This record gives sequence, C-alpha cells and structure tokens, in this order.
Amino acid sequence: MRVAWMVLIAVVVPSLASADCPSLEAIQRRAEAFAGLDGTPAWRARSRWSAVVPVISARATTDTGWEEGGAASRATVGPVERQQGFDVRLTWRLERLVFSPDEPRLFESERRARRDRVALRQEVATAYFRWRRVAAQASTAEGALAAAEAFAQVDAFTGGWLAKVGCP
Repeated sequence: MRVAWMVLIAVVVPSLASADCPSLEAIQRRAEAFAGLDGTPAWRARSRWSAVVPVISARATTDTGWEEGGAASRATVGPVERQQGFDVRLTWRLERLVFSPDEPRLFESERRARRDRVALRQEVATAYFRWRRVAAQASTAEGALAAAEAFAQVDAFTGGWLAKVGCP
C-alpha cells in the first residue's frame, strides 16, 4: 500500500508543477464554453432587426349563395353560386426597429449571463489557485490525494478538458 502512494506521489506531484498545463485564462475560457456562457449573443439587436421580417398570415374562405323563388314557390331555388377566396397578408412591424417590447427581458437575460460569467470565473480562479497551492505542498500521500481532488474540481469546470490536454 505504501508503494502505491509513493508511485502516486511520484507521478502526480511533478506533473502538477509542469508548465504544460494551460493558464488560468485558458481554463476560465474553457469553463465558460463548457457552461454555455462563452460569447454574448446580441439578442436585443436581433430582436430589433426581426422587424424587417414580415409576419405572414393567410386565410381561405368559401362562400355559397343562391336565390330563392318567390313567396308562392319557396321550393324552387335559383342558381347556386360558390365563391372561393384566398387572402395572404404581409405585415411589417417597423416600430420595432426603434424599440422592441422584448428588450427589457432580453437586457435582463444578458445581464444575468454576465453575472454568471463573473461568478464562474471567480469560482474557477479559486479552485485553480487551491489546486496549485495543494500541488506545490503535496509531499505526502495525503497531500497527493488532496492535489488530485483539487485537480478534479478544476477539471470538472472544463468538462474534462484539462485531463484531455495532458494536464494531470
């Protein structure tokens, strides 16, 4: 058992201190991508430009008409006429080029995404420096285990990307 811990320390600790691992900035960007927070879509601009796309509505009608005979001959019906109509309308909401009613909701969504991005970056930085501190002090079997645990936490933020790029 003692030999297994020594092997773990010999393998894990030197590789944690290697310069092969990505920088904090790269890890944060990858964590944002994994969380779906990379890149802010310009929803408000897209909402405004949707005004140039027309709203299409269509309607089909069928009308039937006939003439009835006079009062004496109610049983007779004159010629029956059937008319079919089809109506297509295109409507542009050009006032949305100036202001879209969706903008306040979209602004709040973008603001929430920015807050989430900042919070994620802070969590990743905290976990990253904890990992680096523990890895630098990992001289015992328990220290190596703590370093592996700290690495796993940072790696979880990136969806396993750190392990894939050859970082311990």
